[in-house]
Parts: sequence; C-alpha cells; structure tokens
Amino acid sequence: PAKLETGDVLLICNRWYGLGFRHAAYSLLTKAMLKTVWDDVAVVVKIDNLPHVLIVEYDTVQCKPLHEFLETRVPRGVALRKTALAPSASPPNAVLSERFLKHVASEPVFPWTQFGSAYRSKAEQRYYDFVVEVSIFE
Repeated sequence: PAKLETGDVLLICNRWYGLGFRHAAYSLLTKAMLKTVWDDVAVVVKIDNLPHVLIVEYDTVQCKPLHEFLETRVPRGVALRKTALAPSASPPNAVLSERFLKHVASEPVFPWTQFGSAYRSKAEQRYYDFVVEVSIFE
C-alpha cells in the first residue's frame, strides 16, 4: 500500500455472492457482456498520505481507505496499473485531487452506460485495435 500513488488504477474481480442481489446481477452481466473477469475499476487517491479507493458502485460513488475497502468487499482479485508520469510531469497535487473527488461524488451514477463500450462500430473497433497495437510497441 505504501507504493500506491494517486492515479493508479485498480481492476477488481468481485465475489458475486458477497454483493447485494442487484449488484451481483450487474457484476455477472458486466463480466459476460464485456468478456472479462474484471467487473469494477477503481482509482487510487492519496488522502493524508493514505491510499483510498475511489469507486463507482452500482448505485453510488464511494471513496474508502484501502484497508476498509478490502475488508468490506473482499474481492477475488485486484490488478494494479501504475500511473506512468513523463519525467518532466509533476505528480498530482492534493488540491486537484480533492476537487476531482467532490466533482465525481456530485455526479449521478448511470451503471448501465458502460455496456455501450461492448458494442463498437466497425470504425471504432479498428481505431481501438490500432491504438492497442501501437501501445504495445512503445
């Protein structure tokens, strides 16, 4: 946890039986429609030098300390994608992080909109494939 930084991305594989009925159904549908084992994505935000997990739940946005999130959710698996900053870039500052948290918390949650990403047009799919291929060679 000490090496987690603001902006790191967590992919989460939930244990569906630990979720409420609606959230469990949403979780299983997410995995099936998007053809993935991951059903949640969270962003790490450091608050008072402690890592917190910012996650859009089925019906709300939550920001919890990492240890509390892991104790209450008990995910089956979590994958970490570290934020890569350019050498000349400054790390995210606390003021901007706080503004971002407030903004995200004030937005309504529309859990079903992510399924639109499962249905790309042919042009969108070709562009996505191109970007992924280019990023592999960087």
